[in-house]
Amino acid sequence: MKKFFGFLFFISSVALFSQEQGSIAGTILDQEVFNEPLIYAEVHLKETSKRVQTNFHGNFEITGIAPGNYTLVIDYLGYESVELAVEVENDKVVRLTKSLAAKQLSFDDMATIDTAKKEDQPSVPTNLQPRGEK
Repeated sequence: MKKFFGFLFFISSVALFSQEQGSIAGTILDQEVFNEPLIYAEVHLKETSKRVQTNFHGNFEITGIAPGNYTLVIDYLGYESVELAVEVENDKVVRLTKSLAAKQLSFDDMATIDTAKKEDQPSVPTNLQPRGEK
């Protein structure tokens, strides 16, 4: 009798956990510095709540994804964001490796930053003289 209930429990637990799911795993590298791993880069599936960060080796894994087509977004501060089309299949792991490039600043961006700094600086009176002089 105990064996029967044990077998029944095993069969029902297998049925509960046999839902169709896949996963995405990969490595994010720094294109600017000899393909070193990017630590704490954010990786997420667009229009879902699935998001993770890379570990100290630049690796990530997103599990429990229903089969279908998704857009994988990779973000890292100071680097260009990347969007990749990914097809997730049942009981399969999609593996990828991607290198990110640093963002490029244009002279227009620099002029905007310089103008903002000048506006934020307090004005200094010009009629002040150094101590000891009259």
